[in-house]
Amino acid sequence: MSAMGPGALAEIRQRIDTIDADIHRLLMERSAVVDELIHIKGTSAPAAAFRPDREAHMIRALVMRHHGILPLATVEHIWREVISTFTAMQAPFRILIGEAPDRAAFQDLVRFQFGFSVPAEEAGSDDEALKALRADEGLIAIFSPHSVSWWQGLRPEDDIQVFARLPFIIAPEHPVQAEAYVAGPRLSVPPEADIKLVRMRAKGAFAKTLAAFNGRVVASSGDHILVEMPGALTQEELSAEGDKRGAEFAEPVLIGSFAAPIHFVETDAAESEDERV
Repeated sequence: MSAMGPGALAEIRQRIDTIDADIHRLLMERSAVVDELIHIKGTSAPAAAFRPDREAHMIRALVMRHHGILPLATVEHIWREVISTFTAMQAPFRILIGEAPDRAAFQDLVRFQFGFSVPAEEAGSDDEALKALRADEGLIAIFSPHSVSWWQGLRPEDDIQVFARLPFIIAPEHPVQAEAYVAGPRLSVPPEADIKLVRMRAKGAFAKTLAAFNGRVVASSGDHILVEMPGALTQEELSAEGDKRGAEFAEPVLIGSFAAPIHFVETDAAESEDERV
């Protein structure tokens, strides 16, 4: 490493200070725009302020344009904090954390996604979280795909939907590895349906049938299953394929839908010298 004189170091530090001031100025400018929006529209319930599809577009654009030595996860977390804070300014909300196999990992996921500006607390159980969601439209809840009671407890008449799957960026070295669904009041603007989450009864070769459409069984309890499947796939198409493969599907209930996450695949460390050339 070549030595740098005091003048060069001072110049670099000044550039950093200028950039920091610009970042702060732009954040204040963004907050002023949000404040103007609040004065025009007033604050509202989370159902009117959450735009998970817009958020997905923002994160996808961030991933596409990102480069350099700053870890992508760091930038993502900063963006998450900004998005959550400004969403809460427009529509104050609180977070209930449902049951999870690893409580610490689940809390890390929640804080990575929503930052520290939004109040979060643990629910006594998934059943209590559902009860609270039904009574308070200012709540959202985080549920584990490994838990059964919440998706079995949802009723068709509940004004509750899953509108996001976490984490949105899935990578081997990502700082959070826990998985979760975000549920809350039915949104004013329905989210993108890249993937829909459906509860149904099934028997036979249902897993292979779903896999034929790039769907997957997330959880099961008896003959009840929770599945992720393409948003464009109809129940009729699924049943027709099931007839061919010896699977039966019945009593489908749409739990929610969400934008497809971004998957980063781990590169093969053992690739040959020829492949690297």
